[in-house]
Amino acid sequence: MDQRYAVVGHDAWMAHVDLAQSSILKMCQLPTSVYDLVLAPNGYAYVFPHLNGDYRMYSVSLDDCSWTVVNHGLTGTFAKLDPSGTEIYAADSSPYRIDVLPGVRSAT
Repeated sequence: MDQRYAVVGHDAWMAHVDLAQSSILKMCQLPTSVYDLVLAPNGYAYVFPHLNGDYRMYSVSLDDCSWTVVNHGLTGTFAKLDPSGTEIYAADSSPYRIDVLPGVRSAT
């Protein structure tokens, strides 16, 4: 995964950042407050909601900021991208494996 880019969450916003240029590429308004984010190599960021009653995980297109509900039950979840770039590992009280390629899939 290219370490030149990052996504940063704050309240119900996400910034797609170019670290080499120290610039914000895009700001996306989100349907939930951010607890954790994962930047995947498939052109999406995956948003895990804060502990505010929203139990849905979202995928957000980095092209146009459109978002899709991926699954339910992942509030207050920490998430990390697998080194392969094809799966997210997430955990709250239970572990989850989420396939992110190609596009959006459900958690197992």
